[in-house]
Amino acid sequence: MVVPIIKDKRGLTLIELLIVISLIGMVIAVSFSLFSFGNTMFSMGRSKYEVQGSVRLAVDKIIQEVRFATRLEIVSNIQAGSTPVAGFNYLYIANDGKLYHVKYNTQTHNHTTVAYVGSLNSGTSSFERSSLTTLKITIRSTYSGQSFIGTTNVKLPNLSSTNGIVGTEGLGLVYATN
Repeated sequence: MVVPIIKDKRGLTLIELLIVISLIGMVIAVSFSLFSFGNTMFSMGRSKYEVQGSVRLAVDKIIQEVRFATRLEIVSNIQAGSTPVAGFNYLYIANDGKLYHVKYNTQTHNHTTVAYVGSLNSGTSSFERSSLTTLKITIRSTYSGQSFIGTTNVKLPNLSSTNGIVGTEGLGLVYATN
C-alpha cells in the first residue's frame, strides 16, 4: 500500500479559521432570514385565503338557498334568530360573525340550525332589496386591516312584482320555498 506524501503540513491559521466560520455564519443567517420570511408570507396568504373562502362560502350558501324562494322578507338578525315559525327558513349573520341557517324540515316539522362560517363583519354586511324581485347580498370580512367583500345581485324568479321581497335592508332573511 502506497502512502501519499504530504509536503505541506502547516494546516489552517487562526485567522483563516475565523474567516471561514464567519462566512458560514453569514450564509446560515441569510438562509434563516429567507426561510422565516417565506414562512410568514405563506401563513399570511393561507389566512387571507381562508377569510376570502369564508366570504365566498357565505355568498354561495345564501344564493343556493334563496334562489327559488316563493316568499322572501329581509329582517334584522335579531328577528331572524328568534323563535322560528313553522314553514319558514332563516339565514342571518349574527353578531359573533357567523352565518346561521335555520332550516324547516317539512317531514318532521322541526327546525335545525347550522352555523356555516365565522369572521364575517355583521356591522358592514347586509341584505338589500334592489328591486321587488332582486336581492343584493354584501358580505364583508376583515383580516390584518384588509377588507374582503363578496357582493352579488340575485334575481328571484319565483317572486313577482305583486309578491316581491318584503323589507329593504337587514342582516337576516326569512324565506319559504313551497
